[in-house]
Amino acid sequence: MEISGYARIIHSFSSLEIYCTDEKMIEWISSEIIKLFPDAQIEYKLQLTSGEDYYCEIEKLPRGRESDISFWVLKQFCLKGWEPFESKQGVFPSNTYSSILLRLKSSQ
Repeated sequence: MEISGYARIIHSFSSLEIYCTDEKMIEWISSEIIKLFPDAQIEYKLQLTSGEDYYCEIEKLPRGRESDISFWVLKQFCLKGWEPFESKQGVFPSNTYSSILLRLKSSQ
């Protein structure tokens, strides 16, 4: 059976947002970030109508570490078989952000 998935990692000033179609992946990665940075907090979680988590925003990450934290998250996704396929930089009225899109395609 072939499975597929989609994820998006967005980072800006001391904030990291993760969208993911794999609820277990989003739960695992957010708990690992909290272990590494105990002051960090999961600010928001959103769920599908079926009740599965698909989004979380983690705030209070160390300032100036946004890029390396985001890259660490990207590495964790890659180690679990996810493939980055697009990266974007953008500007909000008050700050800049970086966005990485990933996909998972595997046979089980």
